[in-house]
Amino acid sequence: MGGALIAKAGATSPVSASVFLIGFFCGGLGWTIFICTLASHGRKRAGTTLLRACHVMSAVLFAYFFSYSVIVDGYRDLIVHAAS
Repeated sequence: MGGALIAKAGATSPVSASVFLIGFFCGGLGWTIFICTLASHGRKRAGTTLLRACHVMSAVLFAYFFSYSVIVDGYRDLIVHAAS
């Protein structure tokens, strides 16, 4: 997934690719910590319903960012534009 995002971001040099990957990793780590903290507090305060909602929200966001953004936009950018 990181390679497709780097290609889409236009990181052409090793330095810009490294900066992008470090930012991508830090963003993923921050998101993971946020969701885990929210799930932990949610389980204590609101029960398993909020925890399940967080899992669903995380899955939907992952599906959107990976499936739609990377695959569909990548298909349009790399395949459709190359054919025309």
